[in-house]
Amino acid sequence: MAATGEMSEPDDHVTRMLEVAVVGKPHGLRGEVYVRPISNIPERFAVGAVFSSDRGGLEIASVRWHGDRMLIRFAGSADRSDAEALRGTVLKAAASSDEDPDDLWSHQLIGAAVIDQNGRERGVVRSILDNPAHDILELADRTLVPTVFITSVDPAARHIHVTVPDGIFEGDA
Repeated sequence: MAATGEMSEPDDHVTRMLEVAVVGKPHGLRGEVYVRPISNIPERFAVGAVFSSDRGGLEIASVRWHGDRMLIRFAGSADRSDAEALRGTVLKAAASSDEDPDDLWSHQLIGAAVIDQNGRERGVVRSILDNPAHDILELADRTLVPTVFITSVDPAARHIHVTVPDGIFEGDA
């Protein structure tokens, strides 16, 4: 805080880290893992790229596409047990200067409460499902809420406000 009691400006030198992928299950015996990118910047997944994680830096030693996912081997991952140890690791990268600071990221939505147009909390986001038309919020009770119904998001309060038609939530008609 500044001496006047006003909030100081954010430090421009602080790098904003974004969740860009989560390591999935191992593939084969040579240390590869499945990774489904959630970044729109493919260069982040080039050989030599280093991600930040709770395990420290993870450098891509090899990468190839396998369907809609990537198969990545990280430096130091030599076998299936090394790959298994990485399962569930969240991969983070620095925000790019051309990314919109108002963009929402999966990690900001997962765990947030969904609140309908009547102010009723409808559940907590468990995951986000890819869909060709638009993404879908999957709530803890398995209710599916298309993201087109989101009217606002408050990442700090962990609230997602939606306006949905009748029938989306069980018991509504």
